[in-house]
Amino acid sequence: MPPWLPAQDGLRFEDDAHLSSEQIALFPKWVTDGTPCSQPYHYNLGIAQGTAENFSAAVQELTTAVKLKPDDAGAQANLGAAFAGLGETEQAILHFNRALEIDPGNALARENLDALRRGSSRP
Repeated sequence: MPPWLPAQDGLRFEDDAHLSSEQIALFPKWVTDGTPCSQPYHYNLGIAQGTAENFSAAVQELTTAVKLKPDDAGAQANLGAAFAGLGETEQAILHFNRALEIDPGNALARENLDALRRGSSRP
Protein backbone atom coordinates (compact mmCIF):
# COMPACT_ATOMS: atom_id res chain seq x y z
CA MET A 1 0.00 0.00 0.00
CA PRO A 2 1.56 3.35 -0.99
CA PRO A 3 1.96 6.18 1.52
CA TRP A 4 -0.52 9.02 1.29
CA LEU A 5 1.98 11.49 2.66
CA PRO A 6 5.75 11.50 2.28
CA ALA A 7 7.28 8.45 3.94
CA GLN A 8 8.58 10.38 6.95
CA ASP A 9 4.98 11.13 8.00
CA GLY A 10 4.02 7.45 7.81
CA LEU A 11 0.36 8.11 6.92
CA ARG A 12 -1.07 5.37 4.75
CA PHE A 13 -3.93 5.79 2.31
CA GLU A 14 -6.08 3.14 0.70
CA ASP A 15 -5.68 4.08 -2.93
CA ASP A 16 -2.87 5.38 -5.11
CA ALA A 17 -4.84 7.61 -7.46
CA HIS A 18 -1.96 9.99 -8.36
CA LEU A 19 -4.33 12.53 -9.87
CA SER A 20 -3.35 16.13 -10.37
CA SER A 21 -5.51 19.00 -9.16
CA GLU A 22 -6.47 19.61 -12.78
CA GLN A 23 -7.62 16.01 -13.18
CA ILE A 24 -9.58 16.14 -9.93
CA ALA A 25 -11.38 19.26 -11.18
CA LEU A 26 -12.63 17.29 -14.17
CA PHE A 27 -14.78 14.91 -12.08
CA PRO A 28 -18.39 15.31 -13.20
CA LYS A 29 -20.40 17.39 -10.73
CA TRP A 30 -23.79 15.94 -11.68
CA VAL A 31 -23.27 12.94 -9.43
CA THR A 32 -23.07 15.09 -6.28
CA ASP A 33 -26.81 15.18 -5.69
CA GLY A 34 -26.56 13.62 -2.22
CA THR A 35 -28.35 10.40 -3.10
CA PRO A 36 -26.87 7.11 -1.90
CA CYS A 37 -25.77 6.31 -5.45
CA SER A 38 -23.44 9.33 -5.28
CA GLN A 39 -21.54 7.86 -2.30
CA PRO A 40 -18.85 6.19 -4.46
CA TYR A 41 -18.25 9.50 -6.23
CA HIS A 42 -17.63 11.34 -2.94
CA TYR A 43 -15.57 8.43 -1.62
CA ASN A 44 -13.33 8.26 -4.69
CA LEU A 45 -13.00 12.03 -4.99
CA GLY A 46 -12.07 12.16 -1.30
CA ILE A 47 -9.35 9.57 -1.89
CA ALA A 48 -8.08 11.53 -4.91
CA GLN A 49 -8.03 14.77 -2.89
CA GLY A 50 -6.18 13.05 -0.05
CA THR A 51 -3.64 11.57 -2.43
CA ALA A 52 -3.09 15.09 -3.79
CA GLU A 53 -2.66 16.29 -0.16
CA ASN A 54 -5.76 18.49 -0.42
CA PHE A 55 -6.81 17.44 3.06
CA SER A 56 -9.61 19.98 3.59
CA ALA A 57 -11.25 18.91 0.34
CA ALA A 58 -10.70 15.24 1.26
CA VAL A 59 -12.46 15.80 4.59
CA GLN A 60 -15.37 17.49 2.82
CA GLU A 61 -15.84 14.68 0.28
CA LEU A 62 -15.28 11.82 2.71
CA THR A 63 -17.64 13.40 5.26
CA THR A 64 -20.33 13.36 2.59
CA ALA A 65 -19.48 9.73 1.76
CA VAL A 66 -19.78 8.78 5.43
CA LYS A 67 -23.11 10.62 5.78
CA LEU A 68 -24.45 8.71 2.78
CA LYS A 69 -23.11 5.34 4.00
CA PRO A 70 -22.14 5.49 7.69
CA ASP A 71 -21.21 1.81 7.92
CA ASP A 72 -18.53 1.99 5.22
CA ALA A 73 -15.34 1.13 7.11
CA GLY A 74 -13.15 2.30 4.23
CA ALA A 75 -14.80 5.71 4.12
CA GLN A 76 -14.46 6.05 7.90
CA ALA A 77 -10.77 5.06 7.81
CA ASN A 78 -9.97 7.40 4.93
CA LEU A 79 -11.83 10.24 6.65
CA GLY A 80 -9.65 9.59 9.68
CA ALA A 81 -6.56 9.79 7.48
CA ALA A 82 -7.77 13.09 6.01
CA PHE A 83 -8.32 14.54 9.50
CA ALA A 84 -4.86 13.29 10.49
CA GLY A 85 -3.44 15.08 7.44
CA LEU A 86 -4.94 18.29 8.83
CA GLY A 87 -3.46 17.56 12.26
CA GLU A 88 -6.93 17.04 13.78
CA THR A 89 -5.93 14.04 15.88
CA GLU A 90 -9.12 13.69 17.94
CA GLN A 91 -11.30 13.53 14.82
CA ALA A 92 -8.84 11.15 13.18
CA ILE A 93 -8.95 8.76 16.15
CA LEU A 94 -12.75 8.92 16.24
CA HIS A 95 -13.02 7.82 12.60
CA PHE A 96 -10.27 5.20 12.84
CA ASN A 97 -12.08 3.69 15.84
CA ARG A 98 -15.41 3.80 14.00
CA ALA A 99 -13.83 1.98 11.04
CA LEU A 100 -12.52 -0.69 13.40
CA GLU A 101 -15.95 -1.07 15.03
CA ILE A 102 -17.40 -1.76 11.59
CA ASP A 103 -14.50 -3.90 10.39
CA PRO A 104 -12.01 -4.99 13.08
CA GLY A 105 -9.61 -6.13 10.36
CA ASN A 106 -9.37 -2.76 8.62
CA ALA A 107 -5.60 -2.43 8.11
CA LEU A 108 -5.67 1.24 7.12
CA ALA A 109 -7.45 2.26 10.32
CA ARG A 110 -5.30 0.00 12.50
CA GLU A 111 -1.97 1.17 11.05
CA ASN A 112 -2.86 4.86 11.22
CA LEU A 113 -4.31 4.55 14.72
CA ASP A 114 -1.16 2.73 15.89
CA ALA A 115 0.99 5.50 14.37
CA LEU A 116 -1.01 8.16 16.22
CA ARG A 117 -0.67 6.23 19.48
CA ARG A 118 3.11 6.10 18.99
CA GLY A 119 3.04 9.87 19.31
CA SER A 120 3.31 10.99 15.72
CA SER A 121 1.76 14.39 15.13
CA ARG A 122 0.37 12.72 11.99
CA PRO A 123 0.24 8.98 11.48
